[in-house]
This record gives sequence, C-alpha cells and structure tokens, in this order.
Amino acid sequence: MSKQAEAVSKQNEAKAEEAKRVAPYPFFVELRAAEVTIKANALKLVMHGLMIELKTGVVKVGNKFNLLLELPAGLGKFETEVNIVRTIDRKVPSKSGSRTQRIIEVHFAKPLVDKNKQLVKRFLKEINQVGNDTA
Repeated sequence: MSKQAEAVSKQNEAKAEEAKRVAPYPFFVELRAAEVTIKANALKLVMHGLMIELKTGVVKVGNKFNLLLELPAGLGKFETEVNIVRTIDRKVPSKSGSRTQRIIEVHFAKPLVDKNKQLVKRFLKEINQVGNDTA
C-alpha cells in the first residue's frame, strides 16, 4: 500500500472512530422554503427520510422544503428536497409545566444522488442502525 493510500485509510479510520464517540442523535438540520428557515433536530435518519423535532415554526402535511442536513462528526452534509408526510404535536413536561413538542416525518422528494446515499449509508452503518447487508 502506498504512503498516500495509508494516509487516506488512517484518515477514514479516524473519522469512523470519531463518529462512534459522538452521539448520533439528535443532529442539526434546517428546513428552507422561500423566505422561511426552520431550525430543527433530526431524531432519526433512514434511507427514505427523517423524523425531525422542530425548534420553531409550524408545518403542514404536503409542504415541501429544502433540507440542509449535516451529519455528526463531520461525516458530511448535503441539501435535498423533502416532503412533509406526518406531523405529531404532543405535550411534554418542562420546567414551566408543559410545552408542545412538534415532530415531523419527512421523506426525500426524489431518490438521493449516489454521493448523498453513500453518506447516509455510511452514517447508519457506523452507528450500527443498519447492518452491512441492509443499507
């Protein structure tokens, strides 16, 4: 193995190790449409979409957004269009009594391009959410 190949291999191993040490969820995402930007946390990522907790804002089923997704531990980031397919509002305890937790389910509007699909697969494998044969 060449020195350059060894260096790349060590960098990849270091990134994988760092990803294992960092909590996989939640991680930051942003929903954008026209003049609206909603900051949120991804609670779960799968190959066809995400479960997201909104920090602000309200959305409706059928809304379309551009999603900026940044995977933990510097594994990568990308932007893609998503569709809101489900919304869940529930009361949860808080220091001041209770608050409304807004969770949405989004699906990727189109299949991910190969580069982004590989980022998602790598992330899911590294956090042991899926096996090597299922992603």
